[in-house]
Amino acid sequence: MIDLAMQQVKKIKTPLGELEERYRKLVVRANPGNLFAAMNTFGFADLEMLAEKSKKKAALRHEAYSRFGDRVFEPTAAEQYCIDTLNGVGLDRYGFIDDEAAAERFRADPDMLPNTLADCLHEMRYWDELSSLRYAFGTTDGDPPQEVSTRGSFLFSCMATIRPRSKDESLQVLRWMIEDKQNRFDRTHTDAILLNLIG
Repeated sequence: MIDLAMQQVKKIKTPLGELEERYRKLVVRANPGNLFAAMNTFGFADLEMLAEKSKKKAALRHEAYSRFGDRVFEPTAAEQYCIDTLNGVGLDRYGFIDDEAAAERFRADPDMLPNTLADCLHEMRYWDELSSLRYAFGTTDGDPPQEVSTRGSFLFSCMATIRPRSKDESLQVLRWMIEDKQNRFDRTHTDAILLNLIG
């Protein structure tokens, strides 16, 4: 249907940029005094980008259903492990699970500890992909439980102490960090991880 719609777009004579500007003016008139009303109109005319985004979301929703059926938002076994392991751990002064106490709990279960940087990356990617599948439904239900976010922080800290087995493994971690510079290069353990990668 999206491809069919894109074929029909070619028949529109008015330049798409002009249509976007008209739409913006309409939204601003309909929301007087709301400075942010026009924000949602930016990119309105970039139909190819919107089409690709919609296709990607549809593919992710399909993948989520094929993996989980109707239980897309129910805790996976890995999430339940984090929830059970951190049950009763105290909160810090900001209301988040205390990282040090959580790390102690995770370290108490050697079978679930990462042994290599590749192990850390594998699990971090699992959490990222799980969130992507859920976010494709357009709800905030894709947000992981706080216990899972704490597990992610623990794994990130582990990458500062687990020695790389090879130059290739170091490069894999560095590439992973570069994929999302904004969120991975401004964290507590980033400097220690980088120093660990270069030895």
